[in-house]
Amino acid sequence: MVPHDYIPKGAKRFAILPRGAYPLQLHLHLKTLAGARLMALVTERLEDVFLDFEYDHQAFRILELPDEYWFVVRDPKCPPQTMRSVLEHFQV
Repeated sequence: MVPHDYIPKGAKRFAILPRGAYPLQLHLHLKTLAGARLMALVTERLEDVFLDFEYDHQAFRILELPDEYWFVVRDPKCPPQTMRSVLEHFQV
């Protein structure tokens, strides 16, 4: 997988976290983010995994890479507090 192929045009990568959980665990953890709505959990091949969700009227994607997760928001003008809330939720 080339990660840039999975970043929507015009979207913004706003964080990188070390990979410490499996995608299914991220999906389950997403359920505990109040107000978040799962849009898609894509596992085209084992190495091409991403999680799409909406939170606070914004569209997000988490891309799984071999050693890290990339956090992407579709709207580059997303409020910083919204991105911070998503990042803080997944840092625990």
